[in-house]
Amino acid sequence: MKTVPYMYFNGNAADALKFYEKVFQTRQPEVMLFKEMPGADPDSPYAQKILHA
Repeated sequence: MKTVPYMYFNGNAADALKFYEKVFQTRQPEVMLFKEMPGADPDSPYAQKILHA
């Protein structure tokens, strides 16, 4: 069985991704924002937040 970690950040996922990019000397993964989700409300306060990375 393969373990796949899924981490949650309280509104600061972008900062966390930048930190991990530096620490692990890697490139930032592809990112999907809430506004890119099908049926998303573009005026939502979460529109610019990261949904998946």
